[in-house]
Amino acid sequence: MPDAPTRAAVLVAMASTLQRALDVAAAQLRIARDEATNDETKQEGRYDTRAIEAGYLAEAQSRRLAEVKRTLEQVLQIPVSPGRTRVDGPCLVAVRDEDDAERWYFIGPASGGLRVEVEGTLVRVVTPASPLGAALIGAEPGDEVLDAEGRTFEVVSIDGVGARAIEF
Repeated sequence: MPDAPTRAAVLVAMASTLQRALDVAAAQLRIARDEATNDETKQEGRYDTRAIEAGYLAEAQSRRLAEVKRTLEQVLQIPVSPGRTRVDGPCLVAVRDEDDAERWYFIGPASGGLRVEVEGTLVRVVTPASPLGAALIGAEPGDEVLDAEGRTFEVVSIDGVGARAIEF
Protein backbone atom coordinates (compact mmCIF):
# COMPACT_ATOMS: atom_id res chain seq x y z
CA MET A 1 0.00 0.00 0.00
CA PRO A 2 1.40 3.40 -0.92
CA ASP A 3 1.98 6.05 1.69
CA ALA A 4 -0.08 9.21 1.59
CA PRO A 5 1.74 11.82 -0.50
CA THR A 6 2.95 14.98 1.17
CA ARG A 7 2.47 18.50 -0.07
CA ALA A 8 6.25 18.95 -0.37
CA ALA A 9 6.63 15.75 -2.41
CA VAL A 10 3.80 16.80 -4.73
CA LEU A 11 5.37 20.21 -5.30
CA VAL A 12 8.75 18.61 -6.05
CA ALA A 13 7.12 16.18 -8.50
CA MET A 14 5.20 19.00 -10.18
CA ALA A 15 8.32 21.15 -10.52
CA SER A 16 10.32 18.20 -11.86
CA THR A 17 7.64 17.35 -14.42
CA LEU A 18 7.36 20.98 -15.51
CA GLN A 19 11.16 21.32 -15.75
CA ARG A 20 11.23 18.31 -18.09
CA ALA A 21 8.42 19.90 -20.13
CA LEU A 22 10.41 23.15 -20.23
CA ASP A 23 13.51 21.31 -21.49
CA VAL A 24 11.45 19.59 -24.20
CA ALA A 25 9.79 22.88 -25.22
CA ALA A 26 13.20 24.59 -25.45
CA ALA A 27 14.55 21.78 -27.65
CA GLN A 28 11.45 21.91 -29.86
CA LEU A 29 11.84 25.68 -30.20
CA ARG A 30 15.49 25.30 -31.27
CA ILE A 31 14.47 22.74 -33.90
CA ALA A 32 11.61 24.92 -35.16
CA ARG A 33 13.84 28.01 -35.38
CA ASP A 34 16.53 26.03 -37.20
CA GLU A 35 13.90 24.80 -39.65
CA ALA A 36 12.53 28.31 -40.19
CA THR A 37 15.98 29.72 -41.00
CA ASN A 38 17.40 26.72 -42.85
CA ASP A 39 18.47 27.24 -46.48
CA GLU A 40 16.45 24.19 -47.48
CA THR A 41 13.29 25.89 -46.21
CA LYS A 42 13.85 28.88 -48.48
CA GLN A 43 10.92 29.55 -50.77
CA GLU A 44 11.44 27.93 -54.16
CA GLY A 45 8.27 29.00 -55.84
CA ARG A 46 5.18 31.11 -55.54
CA TYR A 47 3.21 28.41 -53.72
CA ASP A 48 6.03 27.12 -51.53
CA THR A 49 5.03 28.01 -47.96
CA ARG A 50 7.52 25.88 -46.02
CA ALA A 51 9.37 28.90 -44.58
CA ILE A 52 6.12 30.60 -43.54
CA GLU A 53 4.82 27.42 -41.91
CA ALA A 54 8.14 26.85 -40.13
CA GLY A 55 8.00 30.44 -38.86
CA TYR A 56 4.47 29.88 -37.50
CA LEU A 57 5.64 26.71 -35.79
CA ALA A 58 8.61 28.50 -34.24
CA GLU A 59 6.31 31.25 -32.96
CA ALA A 60 3.93 28.70 -31.44
CA GLN A 61 6.83 26.83 -29.82
CA SER A 62 8.07 30.12 -28.36
CA ARG A 63 4.65 30.77 -26.81
CA ARG A 64 4.57 27.20 -25.43
CA LEU A 65 8.01 27.66 -23.88
CA ALA A 66 6.91 30.91 -22.23
CA GLU A 67 3.72 29.26 -20.93
CA VAL A 68 5.58 26.32 -19.36
CA LYS A 69 8.16 28.68 -17.87
CA ARG A 70 5.42 30.86 -16.35
CA THR A 71 3.67 27.79 -14.92
CA LEU A 72 6.91 26.45 -13.42
CA GLU A 73 7.57 29.84 -11.81
CA GLN A 74 4.06 29.80 -10.30
CA VAL A 75 4.58 26.31 -8.88
CA LEU A 76 7.94 27.32 -7.39
CA GLN A 77 6.21 30.19 -5.57
CA ILE A 78 3.77 27.88 -3.74
CA PRO A 79 4.80 27.55 -0.07
CA VAL A 80 5.97 24.05 0.84
CA SER A 81 4.68 24.20 4.39
CA PRO A 82 1.10 23.01 4.74
CA GLY A 83 -1.36 24.33 7.19
CA ARG A 84 -4.70 24.70 5.51
CA THR A 85 -7.80 23.30 7.12
CA ARG A 86 -10.05 24.30 4.25
CA VAL A 87 -9.60 24.51 0.50
CA ASP A 88 -8.90 28.18 -0.13
CA GLY A 89 -5.62 28.18 -2.01
CA PRO A 90 -2.92 25.81 -3.19
CA CYS A 91 -3.34 22.60 -1.21
CA LEU A 92 -3.25 18.82 -1.39
CA VAL A 93 -6.73 17.31 -1.04
CA ALA A 94 -7.73 13.70 -0.54
CA VAL A 95 -11.31 12.82 -1.41
CA ARG A 96 -13.32 9.62 -1.27
CA ASP A 97 -15.79 9.01 -4.09
CA GLU A 98 -19.14 7.22 -4.07
CA ASP A 99 -17.38 3.88 -4.67
CA ASP A 100 -15.22 4.48 -1.56
CA ALA A 101 -12.14 5.00 -3.75
CA GLU A 102 -9.56 7.50 -2.55
CA ARG A 103 -8.37 10.18 -4.98
CA TRP A 104 -5.75 12.84 -4.51
CA TYR A 105 -5.84 16.31 -6.02
CA PHE A 106 -3.55 19.28 -5.76
CA ILE A 107 -5.45 22.54 -6.09
CA GLY A 108 -2.99 24.83 -7.82
CA PRO A 109 -2.92 28.15 -9.65
CA ALA A 110 -1.88 26.51 -12.93
CA SER A 111 -1.05 23.16 -14.54
CA GLY A 112 -4.60 21.84 -14.49
CA GLY A 113 -4.62 18.35 -15.97
CA LEU A 114 -1.06 17.58 -14.90
CA ARG A 115 -0.72 14.19 -13.24
CA VAL A 116 2.21 13.22 -11.05
CA GLU A 117 2.95 10.03 -9.20
CA VAL A 118 4.13 10.68 -5.68
CA GLU A 119 5.13 7.95 -3.26
CA GLY A 120 3.17 5.41 -5.33
CA THR A 121 0.02 7.55 -5.47
CA LEU A 122 -1.40 9.36 -8.48
CA VAL A 123 -2.05 13.04 -7.77
CA ARG A 124 -4.07 15.07 -10.26
CA VAL A 125 -3.62 18.83 -10.46
CA VAL A 126 -6.78 20.90 -10.79
CA THR A 127 -7.26 24.64 -10.75
CA PRO A 128 -10.04 26.58 -9.03
CA ALA A 129 -11.38 27.34 -12.53
CA SER A 130 -12.06 23.64 -13.21
CA PRO A 131 -15.44 22.19 -12.22
CA LEU A 132 -13.95 19.97 -9.50
CA GLY A 133 -11.60 22.69 -8.28
CA ALA A 134 -14.51 25.12 -8.03
CA ALA A 135 -16.57 22.55 -6.12
CA LEU A 136 -13.73 21.98 -3.65
CA ILE A 137 -13.11 25.67 -2.87
CA GLY A 138 -14.24 26.38 0.69
CA ALA A 139 -14.54 22.68 1.62
CA GLU A 140 -13.22 21.29 4.89
CA PRO A 141 -12.47 17.70 5.94
CA GLY A 142 -15.75 15.83 6.31
CA ASP A 143 -17.60 18.00 3.78
CA GLU A 144 -19.25 16.48 0.75
CA VAL A 145 -18.93 18.20 -2.61
CA LEU A 146 -20.74 17.62 -5.86
CA ASP A 147 -18.79 17.91 -9.10
CA ALA A 148 -20.16 19.11 -12.44
CA GLU A 149 -21.01 15.55 -13.47
CA GLY A 150 -23.14 14.96 -10.38
CA ARG A 151 -20.65 12.75 -8.56
CA THR A 152 -20.33 13.18 -4.80
CA PHE A 153 -16.95 13.32 -3.09
CA GLU A 154 -16.19 13.47 0.60
CA VAL A 155 -13.19 15.59 1.55
CA VAL A 156 -11.02 13.31 3.66
CA SER A 157 -7.99 15.51 4.27
CA ILE A 158 -6.39 18.80 3.31
CA ASP A 159 -2.59 19.03 3.42
CA GLY A 160 -2.56 15.92 5.61
CA VAL A 161 -5.11 17.20 8.13
CA GLY A 162 -8.30 15.17 8.02
CA ALA A 163 -11.59 14.27 9.55
CA ARG A 164 -10.38 10.69 9.93
CA ALA A 165 -7.40 8.58 9.03
CA ILE A 166 -6.94 7.84 5.37
CA GLU A 167 -7.20 4.15 4.63
CA PHE A 168 -5.79 2.35 1.62
